[in-house]
Amino acid sequence: NAAIFRARLNVPDNADVLLRRFCSGAFDSLLLASIVFLIVSPKKIRRRNRLHPGNGTSGPGMGNIGNNTGNSAAAEEMALTVAPSRDFSAAGQSWRRLADNFMTLGNCFDDQSLLLVSDVDEELTAIEWKQRFLESRQAIRLQFMEVGKVIREQQQKIDALQDVTELYEDKIELTLKRHRLQLHHLQIMQNPRGRQEIFARLTCKKGTHMSAQEVSALFHTEHGKKFCPAYDCRSVVGHQEGDVHFIEKQSYQILHGLSRKKKEGETCSGDSFSVKMLGEEKMLLCLSDGMGTGKKAGLESKMVVELLEQLLENGFSLMAAISMINHILLNWRSKQTPTTLDICLTDLYSGTCQFAKMGAAAGYLKRGTNVSAIRGQSIPLGMIPWETLEENLVPEENLQSGDMLIMMTDGALEKAGLAADEILKDLIAGCTLRNAQEIADWLMEQLLLLDETIQDDMTILVAGIWRK
Repeated sequence: NAAIFRARLNVPDNADVLLRRFCSGAFDSLLLASIVFLIVSPKKIRRRNRLHPGNGTSGPGMGNIGNNTGNSAAAEEMALTVAPSRDFSAAGQSWRRLADNFMTLGNCFDDQSLLLVSDVDEELTAIEWKQRFLESRQAIRLQFMEVGKVIREQQQKIDALQDVTELYEDKIELTLKRHRLQLHHLQIMQNPRGRQEIFARLTCKKGTHMSAQEVSALFHTEHGKKFCPAYDCRSVVGHQEGDVHFIEKQSYQILHGLSRKKKEGETCSGDSFSVKMLGEEKMLLCLSDGMGTGKKAGLESKMVVELLEQLLENGFSLMAAISMINHILLNWRSKQTPTTLDICLTDLYSGTCQFAKMGAAAGYLKRGTNVSAIRGQSIPLGMIPWETLEENLVPEENLQSGDMLIMMTDGALEKAGLAADEILKDLIAGCTLRNAQEIADWLMEQLLLLDETIQDDMTILVAGIWRK
C-alpha cells in the first residue's frame, strides 16, 4: 500500500528515510540553538527586562495589545503586568511638575484677588472701565500665549531628549554592586546641551542603608560628569525598593545673607524678599517694597513676590511675568498701588544673570575691588505703561566665581543721602569680608552710623556666587 501511495503521489522510495533525516537534523539544530540561547542570552535579556521594563514594544510598555479590540480585558491585564510601576522618564516628571505648578498658580490668583479688590472705595468712570477692559483683554491674551509657549517649549524639550542608558548601564550596575546596591531600573536622559538626568530604582543589602548624596557620587557617565540628588529625590536608600532622581551638578552655587530693619513704630516691615530655586537650573533673588510701611504694604509686596515665583516656576518668561503682575496692580483697584520690584535671575550652569528693576533702588556688583552699579527705570510696578515695560530689563551679566551682588530697598539707599552712589561704592569696595551674611550685617551697621533714625523699612540682600 505504501508503494502504491508513493507511486500515485510521485514520491521517491527513500522519502521516509529523508523525512527521518530531516527531522533528526531539525531536532539537532533546535537543540543546538536552545543550548546557545541558554548559555549566552538569558542573563543579558533578564537584565534588560529588569532595567528597561516595556522596551521593544510599540506603545508605552504595552506592545501591540491595543490593536486587538476583541481582547481588551486581556490587553489591560497584560499592560499592567508589562508596564513599569512608575514612569521614570524625564518627560513624565516634567509634565507632572508642570501640571502641579499651574494648579498652584491658579490658586495663587484666587487668593490674591481678595487682597487686591478688598478696598475699592470709589466708583470708576465709563472711560476708566473701558480702559481697564481693554488692558484686561490684552493681559488675558498675553497669558494664553505664554501658556501655549510653555507647553510648546516643554514638548520640544521632550522631543529633543535622548535615551543614553545603554551606553553606561553595565558600568553603573557593576559600580553599584561593588557598593552593595542592587539596580532594578535605570534610565539616563540627555538633553541637546549634553546635560544628563538619571532615574533609577535601587535597594541596599538588607540591614544597610545609604544616603542619596552618597549614592549620587557613584554615578559616573563621561567627561567627569558629576551628579547630585534632584529636589524631589528621596533622601535615603534602604533595603526596600526606592526611586531616586539625580541631575548633573550645577557649575555655580549662590550663598546669600539678609539684614532687615523695620520703620520705627511699625510692627512689621513693608519689604518682602525671595531667594528661591526655580527647578534645577536657576535661582531667583528679588526684593519688593510695598507702598508705604506696615502690614498693608507688607501684604502687597509679599503678594508680588509670591506671584513672581509662581509665574517663573511655571515657565513664564521674565518679561511676561512682569507684565502680568503690572497688569494686576494697574487694574484691579480703583487706586494705583505702586510696588517696587528688584529681580536677579541666575543660571547656575552658565553663570549668566538677568536683572530687572521697576522703581527699585540701585544694586551693586562687586568683583574684587571693582564695584559697578546696576540701575533700572524709576517707575514702579502698577504705574508702568504696557509699551515701556521692556525698558525695565537690564542687560545680562556673566558672573564670575567670587562676585558679590548687593541689593537693597530705597529705605537703605536713602541713608547715604544725596551722594548715596559714591558713598555706597566706597563702602562696598573697601569691605574685605567674604561671607554674604557678614557683609549684609556690616553694611547695615555702616548705614545706621550715618543716621540712627529709621524712617523707612530697610532691607539689604547680599549674594555671593561661587564655582563648585
